[in-house]
Amino acid sequence: MLELKIFYKTGVEMFYCTNYNDMLDIISDEVSSDIIDDLLVYIEDIVNLENNGDMNEQLYNKYLRRLKEQQYREVVLLHLDKLGLDYEINKVNRSE
Repeated sequence: MLELKIFYKTGVEMFYCTNYNDMLDIISDEVSSDIIDDLLVYIEDIVNLENNGDMNEQLYNKYLRRLKEQQYREVVLLHLDKLGLDYEINKVNRSE
């Protein structure tokens, strides 16, 4: 379980996420509307680079399915930095 704290001038907002992929969804819903678009553009760029500048739907879907937790983490952190937010991410153990 991950805990995301976003620090605003007016206070702190806390979110609990199962993993970084889940955190992308939470940030997209709660903080920013363009993080998913950023991720998809990133994957499109990789596909175009790998496929000599041509889009290939099969390759695109393959890359999308194979994103690893570390890659999701990098996208999350880059996006939070781009938004200029102060944040903290902690691993937590929660039993509910």
